[in-house]
Amino acid sequence: MTRRVTFKPRCLIVLIGAVVTGSSWFVANSDQFPFVYAVVSPAYARAFAGFSQLNSEGGVLAQGEKGFNEVAHLVEQDFTGEVEVLITKIETISFGETLADVPTGLAPVEFHEIRVSLSNHPPVTGNVINIKARIRDTYLNKNLFRTSSIIFWAGLIVTVIAGVI
Repeated sequence: MTRRVTFKPRCLIVLIGAVVTGSSWFVANSDQFPFVYAVVSPAYARAFAGFSQLNSEGGVLAQGEKGFNEVAHLVEQDFTGEVEVLITKIETISFGETLADVPTGLAPVEFHEIRVSLSNHPPVTGNVINIKARIRDTYLNKNLFRTSSIIFWAGLIVTVIAGVI
């Protein structure tokens, strides 16, 4: 005689709660699981892809390419000021580290010397400091914490509800 295994609804709900709660761990540790970025913060994944194209001398990121809008938004803050312009292309001339005055004193910071092509002005050249950190701060950090918290608490609530039923 074959024995049939059946799940009671309560066990299934506890299992779902545990899986949801456990998945918050993947979000909280997304540096180890890069696929999480595309789910939690697609804008960060796009921005990082664009940054990767610029992270070599001669690297070019043009309008319409993955991550262009996100990176151009950050570059625009450094280059355009009060003038309304449309960035059409970003090119890396050089990159490296330099010393900069930060709140704790002088510290090494990452820089990219870039040329920005504009739709209605001649190209502009200048340095962008800490763009990788700015991408992370702008597009990722808040989303990671919020998403991880929501998933964790949702899983915990489902598990508690299953215990009450």
